[in-house]
Amino acid sequence: MERPLDDIDFYDTASKIAPESQPSEEVEQFVQEGMSLRDCITSLSSRTSQEDMVALYREKLILETAREHDIQAILFGDSATALAAKTLSLTAKGRGYALPWETADHSLSHNGIWNIRPLKGLMYAELLIYGRLVELPVSSPMSTKEGKANSIDHLTQRYFLGLEEQFPSLVATVVRTTNKLVEPLPRDQALGDCSICGMSYRYGARKWLRDITVSEAAPVAEASSGLGRCSPEYVTGPETLCYGCVVALRGSKSDMKWPSISLIAEHPLQSRNNDKKTVLNEFELG
Repeated sequence: MERPLDDIDFYDTASKIAPESQPSEEVEQFVQEGMSLRDCITSLSSRTSQEDMVALYREKLILETAREHDIQAILFGDSATALAAKTLSLTAKGRGYALPWETADHSLSHNGIWNIRPLKGLMYAELLIYGRLVELPVSSPMSTKEGKANSIDHLTQRYFLGLEEQFPSLVATVVRTTNKLVEPLPRDQALGDCSICGMSYRYGARKWLRDITVSEAAPVAEASSGLGRCSPEYVTGPETLCYGCVVALRGSKSDMKWPSISLIAEHPLQSRNNDKKTVLNEFELG
């Protein structure tokens, strides 16, 4: 099974994420210190967080490449099985708010490029059979056997691959249910844009995480003092992060600088005419 960073090159983060921006002093210092996208990803404590951020930046690079070549639409090969697994994994990672854009038949990105999923109605097994019949190169299917899977993405993929073999209708039911989710209204004043992923979120995500986190033992005998490492108190930075990014950055190195991409990853429902020179003007501490 691939490690999450095997297909990631040593990117010059500043130029790849915002190629047309004028780098600020913070960005220039970031590049001079030799930091890369790989450095940012490996600073995360869990494999789930690493794969989450790899997928995020891969999507931004695909959209940037499409914009540079004046492409109007991007076709993704997500099957119903893959979308069902994504539904469960995004929800488990605290990114359920992104489901209307990540699993829809078609969705409009921030820069006016359509994301289309023409294979959404087909199961993964059906695509494998078709590929073999027409002699298309097909990647090796993921094993459904239990093994060492340390990420939520791999666990959900294996779960739905196994479920598809016995109960394929349940996979389709998950996808159809997800289709009923709607995008938040743009006039909702409680919404903001996350500084890292750029998706919409409600203000106070960190406070909400802090309120639901149990950081003290029950007063049975002697309660231990102090907060556990999983406490949201360990996540530092401005209050401009969504719940999913707060969870992903939890436990990362305190001295690691994370690039803020909210200005290029604008809310898909909003139309803005930001000056290209202000696409990326600073890096956020995470």
